[in-house]
Amino acid sequence: DGRDRRAVELPEVVTDDGLVWKIGPGLSFSFNDNQNVVGQPDGWAMTLDLALPASIGYRVGGHELRGAFDGQFAASRSTALPEFIKSKDVFAFDADYLYHAIEILGPYVHFGLETATFPGYDTRVSTSIWAVARRDGSAERWTGTRFRLTDPFLPITFRESVGLFVHPYSSDSFTLETRAGFGGLHTLAEGQLVVSDDGGTDDLEVKELYSFDQAAVEMGVALFGQYFENKISWRV
Repeated sequence: DGRDRRAVELPEVVTDDGLVWKIGPGLSFSFNDNQNVVGQPDGWAMTLDLALPASIGYRVGGHELRGAFDGQFAASRSTALPEFIKSKDVFAFDADYLYHAIEILGPYVHFGLETATFPGYDTRVSTSIWAVARRDGSAERWTGTRFRLTDPFLPITFRESVGLFVHPYSSDSFTLETRAGFGGLHTLAEGQLVVSDDGGTDDLEVKELYSFDQAAVEMGVALFGQYFENKISWRV
């Protein structure tokens, strides 16, 4: 779908009763101004990048709850395109409930969602024509330099699954977790648009998206660990 999305990082296995959490907000900003620089166009460029990943884990007896949130947004302006455009937009949440029937084995339930917070646009340097093909067979043509494709929080995808987990081995430096179960995926996208241009015409071809549901067997393996009191961590 064109978004730059890193996986939401759920907390590692919570082995002791109590609450663990971490949050890692990030902000980066860059500004560059060229004036009479050989080989560079005159003008200024700016990039702003925000990130707010957070995770939480809670354990009481055999009940374990894990949750994670991932919020990302980036916008940039260049000398070639003198207006701010969105280059990254992620709003994602994942939650797991695991019941340790025995310490290394039990059932799990998973829920997740992923979407974008702000509207999506296709922005061009020069005047362009977008040819929209609707699912009902109708067609539209729009002219300009900016065309709106998606609404806030659309498309949105929900995921849920249920199954069994196994922790065959667990330590601070190396933990192995496996899962197998049945899952569903649901995407709400009615009326949203996507550019699907093949370059065969001067017009930019746009298609209308649609909602859909899927279901399938789910299997997964996770490897993770930490060293030096969580100063160095790794995950696969």
